Amino acid sequence: MVPLNCESCGSLLESEDRDVAFRCTNCGQGYALVEGELKRLMVKSASPKLQERGEVQYYPFWVLKAEVTIQSRDASGRFFSSLLKGGGAGPAGGAIAFYIPGFDAPLEVLRQLSVEFTKEQPSYEVAEDVRKSIKGCVHSEEFARGFADFVFLAMEAEKPDTMKSIRYSIRFLDATVLAVPFVSVDGSKKDLLMGKQVKGW
Repeated sequence: MVPLNCESCGSLLESEDRDVAFRCTNCGQGYALVEGELKRLMVKSASPKLQERGEVQYYPFWVLKAEVTIQSRDASGRFFSSLLKGGGAGPAGGAIAFYIPGFDAPLEVLRQLSVEFTKEQPSYEVAEDVRKSIKGCVHSEEFARGFADFVFLAMEAEKPDTMKSIRYSIRFLDATVLAVPFVSVDGSKKDLLMGKQVKGW
């Protein structure tokens, strides 16, 4: 049993049964539950950029800043550059932020949201209310790092050439949790940063 009390102000952290990330509703300090211990974590919310009818709900994403290095990429057909500099069989690399959902959803939904948000690198303003609780973050940073590897390969596989092999490395630099605003629209959920709609969730 781990006491979920804010180390900064002593307040009880609001949470659901499976949550692994929290934000104090009294002082705004964020935490992650790592191997039975609370670790300080930057937690923030994005202000909606788009207007849509319906109740706004916030869903947590892990934002993982990383350095990706592609040692080699063997492919046939045309090669199209991605978010990273370089390409082809030569070395390529650069900084990227992976957006990985921390909430529970079907695998295809997690994949679609991760790929779309990571490709788009959405811009946002941080919401003024820094004391709003973060609920529903059931996937850990460790899970997010593993899923980021899957997302990178999925993005490479989607390029309009035929990838035969790839050698790469990902070095994670920093992790935060970002609560992204969504609304329910016509049986799907639509994010209020880029306007992407996702069904089956």
